[in-house]
Amino acid sequence: MAHPSLATWLDVEHELPAEDVSWFAIRQPSVIRLLEQQLWSPDGDAFAVALDAVCRVAARVTHLDGAPPPRLSRDLLIHGLAMTRVDGVDPGLSRWLRWVIDAAPVVLTAEEEGAVMECVAAMLWAIAAADLGQLDRDVGDTIVA
Repeated sequence: MAHPSLATWLDVEHELPAEDVSWFAIRQPSVIRLLEQQLWSPDGDAFAVALDAVCRVAARVTHLDGAPPPRLSRDLLIHGLAMTRVDGVDPGLSRWLRWVIDAAPVVLTAEEEGAVMECVAAMLWAIAAADLGQLDRDVGDTIVA
């Protein structure tokens, strides 16, 4: 049987439990603010699709790393957004996000789809940067000890 996080990652046609979304919002307020700033519109559709995607990504990262992603700072997210806008979205992530967008019960414009992809990619970039920052601190502590 697949691990629940893998099911969450793959089964994008089913809604996430409200507790998962609530936990994410409490743990990652800077991500929520980024989504609000980049995606909010009167219908809220792009925001909702992105929120679903980032919650699924966080669940998968938690499973793979054995711990939830670190709390992400606004600076890391903004840097990740800038990097994504220069380098583009990873093709594998883009395919998965296309799957998420297509499974959503709403229709996004092409511009909204691109913005959703950029925001999710920015969060992944920020997670990687935060993890590398922790690794640098751990290595430094080991050398000093």
